[in-house]
Amino acid sequence: MAERKRSTDGHSETEELIGNPPAAPDQSGTAGGALAEKVGSRDAEKRVTDSPDTHTDALKSDKIATHQDVRND
Repeated sequence: MAERKRSTDGHSETEELIGNPPAAPDQSGTAGGALAEKVGSRDAEKRVTDSPDTHTDALKSDKIATHQDVRND
């Protein structure tokens, strides 16, 4: 592997090319938790009617209904 050459004057070409990164968000997650509530309700119903070991994933329709970003298929 080639050895990396360091600048002798402290100049950062990477920072010059891409600039400073934007500030990170204060917190992550969904606003209000509507998606988690919708999926959790459906999961609770499945656990009663089907099996206590079921696992429910969020559907694309759940994300659309709660205004979450979805990619186009």
